[in-house]
Amino acid sequence: MDGRALVVLLVECREALERLPALVAVDGVDEVHLGLNDLALSLRLKNRWLALASDLVPEAAAHVLGAGLRFGLGGLGRVDDDTLPIPSDLIYAEYARTGATAALVARSFRAGAADDLAREVARTHERLALWRGRDVGALEDAHARLVRLSAGIGVW
Repeated sequence: MDGRALVVLLVECREALERLPALVAVDGVDEVHLGLNDLALSLRLKNRWLALASDLVPEAAAHVLGAGLRFGLGGLGRVDDDTLPIPSDLIYAEYARTGATAALVARSFRAGAADDLAREVARTHERLALWRGRDVGALEDAHARLVRLSAGIGVW
């Protein structure tokens, strides 16, 4: 890329996750993003939130952040979106708990943000900052709730 663009790896399958230590060592990689939907399918999990609720995400984050790279996750919904199977706050808490520094937004984000996308993005930044300011106990409590809720959700 010769410095003209950021190189972002998208890890979406078990094999890539297993090779993550080698991938983060590749010279020129700037960021690694976990694609949770396809990763959950590759891991044969019954729903996408189980990937986020597992130990795989913090382990991946440790490899990526330990290599000095940005770490991203997919699937941020709008703040306080109560139409989602998992409350958006629990997803925001996982970003803070894992040290994620980058995000993709879920398809559902757009549905409620059409009127004022800039306002919704600002609210997202504020909520992420709020969770990053919480203590470890609050993050672990949110994670435990995510684990319980995701275990009770059926197939996709």
